[in-house]
Amino acid sequence: MQNGKLGFSEKAAPSQNTAGEIFCFHLLDSIPFPVFYLDRDLVFTQCNRAAAAALLHPVEEIIGRSLDEVVSGKEDIVREVREVRHTGEPLSALFASIRHGTPDGERQYQVSLLPDRGEDSLLRGILVVGEDITERKGVEKALRFRLELERIIMMISTNFIKLPSDEIDSGILDALRLIGEFARVDRSYVFLFREDGKIMDNTHEWCAEGVAPQIHRLKGIHADRDLPWFSRRIKGREIVHIPSVADLPPEARAEKEEFEREAIKSLITVPMVQGDTLIGFLGLDSVRAGKEWSEDSIALLRIVGEIFANALQRKRAEETIRFQTYHDLLTGLPNRTMLMDRLSLEIPQMQHSRKRIAVLLIGIDRFKNINDSLGHAVGDALLKDIAARLKTRIHEYDMVARMGGDEFMVLLPFIDYPEDVARAAEKIMDAFKDPFLLGAHTLHVTASIGISLYPEDGENAEVLVRNADIALYHAKSQGRNNYQFYNSSINVRTLERILLENRLRQTIEQGELEIRYQPQMEIKTKRIVGAEALVRWKHPDLGLLTPGRFIPLAEEAGLVISIDQWVLHRTCAQMKAWQQAGFPSFSISVNLSARQFQQKDLAETISRVLRENALSPESLGVEITESLAMQDTELTARNLRMLSAIGVRFSIDDFGTGYSSLSYLKKIPFHKLKIDKSFIINLAEDQDYQSIIRAIIDMAHGLKLKVVAEGVETEEQLSFLRTSHCDEIQGHFFSKPLSAEDFEKFVLAHT
Repeated sequence: MQNGKLGFSEKAAPSQNTAGEIFCFHLLDSIPFPVFYLDRDLVFTQCNRAAAAALLHPVEEIIGRSLDEVVSGKEDIVREVREVRHTGEPLSALFASIRHGTPDGERQYQVSLLPDRGEDSLLRGILVVGEDITERKGVEKALRFRLELERIIMMISTNFIKLPSDEIDSGILDALRLIGEFARVDRSYVFLFREDGKIMDNTHEWCAEGVAPQIHRLKGIHADRDLPWFSRRIKGREIVHIPSVADLPPEARAEKEEFEREAIKSLITVPMVQGDTLIGFLGLDSVRAGKEWSEDSIALLRIVGEIFANALQRKRAEETIRFQTYHDLLTGLPNRTMLMDRLSLEIPQMQHSRKRIAVLLIGIDRFKNINDSLGHAVGDALLKDIAARLKTRIHEYDMVARMGGDEFMVLLPFIDYPEDVARAAEKIMDAFKDPFLLGAHTLHVTASIGISLYPEDGENAEVLVRNADIALYHAKSQGRNNYQFYNSSINVRTLERILLENRLRQTIEQGELEIRYQPQMEIKTKRIVGAEALVRWKHPDLGLLTPGRFIPLAEEAGLVISIDQWVLHRTCAQMKAWQQAGFPSFSISVNLSARQFQQKDLAETISRVLRENALSPESLGVEITESLAMQDTELTARNLRMLSAIGVRFSIDDFGTGYSSLSYLKKIPFHKLKIDKSFIINLAEDQDYQSIIRAIIDMAHGLKLKVVAEGVETEEQLSFLRTSHCDEIQGHFFSKPLSAEDFEKFVLAHT
């Protein structure tokens, strides 16, 4: 520069200047960033090629023209330059954007304005130096985008970590708004597949302002049928990216029609997967213009889709747990917990309204027989059908619940008169009039109902349910298939039986069962040849109870199999202990209940217990009653043949008290026959009983069965049995039932 000006003529060509000026000209032109000079009137006097390119004009069109003309439409730039001319102060942070008609589009520049003063300090012009910062701004923008993306992901993931399951739906809506606004789309949404994986529903949706929601109409969509092209891709776990719906291929005609019906111009969806299961997809769409989604945006959708899938999985798991807490899994009905909660909530309301609450406890008559004879699968199917019928017999504000086992309960609030409850009970009884069709089985089932009323029969939920239970027990004792209201005059014996049954459920866990062993003596040799294991219940209040006091209750309550199993295990364990202690070899027989005998795996159960105790099958005998043997002779014969095949010996108990037909003795391979004690007691006074006993003994020997006489209490009875060739005796004459310790002493004394 000379005198504060560039060292060549502003408008002269390089050929008209000195070598130094030409050098300066080329040096200026070679600078890769824009440089130009404005005189004090803001007219271009110098301009390099980079500046000309930035200003979108050839150099020759720029020199000599004013700034206003060259940068028309950029008033902000002109204003800043004029301010520098006015103040004479440099400006080094002017940013300018110039849109180019090239693939590069808009370029951004950072411009410095340097005032040029002469020796007289007067402003002669302004040197303008620019820097193309487009790439730097692009990097900064991408970085800001990435940071914002990560912030959104962090915000969403942190929110869902601490979000309660009942707020997950609202959390998804908040997250859809965040990603929708971030991606600058018109809608963001979630679709979930139903359990069959074929039908999908729009479950969550966010819409930008002015965009019509679609969630209300996008329900029950059959994906494979209605959107086959889209369905194949989403079920293939693909990201479906459609920048322009108008450009969809011909095979996506159905999708194009649906998207256009929703005014969608472009969309993108990512699959949502739980484990190996596709549960749905997360999507964004635009209804205003086509849109390309960046890899970062797709990554955002992937991550948010995973967050949603995990959150929904947690929600479903917690809902399942909550459902299981308050519902019966077999029938789907509310369970005891939920009913008790509801009843406790209703009672205060009835206090204010002066209304009654009715509690109806429904017991299915002889349900255990169905379960035992036809199997649990049929029993479960029956319970589900009963639940379905009961639901049709109540109003929407009533409640029916399964209390467990074969018991259901109906809760009727806002009752005015007991007669209303009676009508409701009759309506419930009507539900059992038609047979239940369960596969190949047609079942005619009845029910008994016990009813208690608030406030007459109790002022809290526990008392009301307990009194309904007492009333149900009374209904069953009246012949079943009826309903009974609770009243305080229900006899004490019924109440005692209920309390006894409730206590019986705890006997095994409480260690209240004991076994007594009654020796069996061979008459000829007077030696001990065996014993019968007899269960006793050591009741804490009633003392030692014989089986007649509690086994019928156990059968009604469905506990007899558990008792049988306990007796079997304890007897075998005790027998093994005696063998290891060197006691003489003998067998011990156990009594088998009807319920236990109806188990198809009876032989395997006994075989397993014998193996666990390392016992030979000959060590164990099984007794069944004559009446039990006659219940189903084919089933009995099959089970006994299986027992016989593994070496177990068995006897028929209480012979002479059952059916008159004796044909089952040929069908069933018994080893022993036990004469019922009722014959033995009367043989001294009645000659007919003596004749019957001799006939039984002769018949048994003819069938190659040994005979055991039960209930022998006198020398006279023993003498008769000896002369009648009876093989063995069992009774108080020889020994009463003994504890294991006393039995050991007895055996040692008679060895």
